[in-house]
Amino acid sequence: MGDVRWVQGDMALAAEAFGAARAEGEAHGKSGEAAMAQAMRAFTLAFTTEPTVDDEIDLGEHLLAQVDLRAATLDVRIAALLRDAGTDTGVEDRAQVLAAEISTSGLLFVQAKLELARAFHHAIRGDQAGIASRISRLRELTREGYYAYCVDIAHFMADLRLDNPSRARWLDEQQTVRQRWRSMVIDRRALHASRSATGTS
Repeated sequence: MGDVRWVQGDMALAAEAFGAARAEGEAHGKSGEAAMAQAMRAFTLAFTTEPTVDDEIDLGEHLLAQVDLRAATLDVRIAALLRDAGTDTGVEDRAQVLAAEISTSGLLFVQAKLELARAFHHAIRGDQAGIASRISRLRELTREGYYAYCVDIAHFMADLRLDNPSRARWLDEQQTVRQRWRSMVIDRRALHASRSATGTS
């Protein structure tokens, strides 16, 4: 359920589902399942302005230290990029390093998640060239049809019209999904503006 809901931009329900999955994994002594669920909970909440994101990432790292799960470990590292998206903290440099690591893993979905994170960063900053570059990369990654909704989501973040009819089928109306993703960008901009005004990081 979490994997379905975050794509729709419904981060509250997605995070709740991932949290329930983590708790269930812990209850049954399934440390790997708990770690994977927490990694995705951190990834999901890192798109938002939730003040607990640092704690979610820390918990993900703690649980993953006990298991060997490459994809989930990368998810948490992408979550850290998402947390810092829009700031001058070397996000793009860090993303390029991570992209090189992910490319050797062959994990297509993780690559798409990273490109979404980079698109989010550029959308917050209003960097149209950056957005165009990330959309182009997402098209390459999804040309076989897998995870094609990522291209749509990148457009939604930047408030761009789709170049072609969507290949995705949304649970809710497409406009509703678009508004959710765009709102996350707007909320992050507002947070950064507030922090700048008060001199906080």
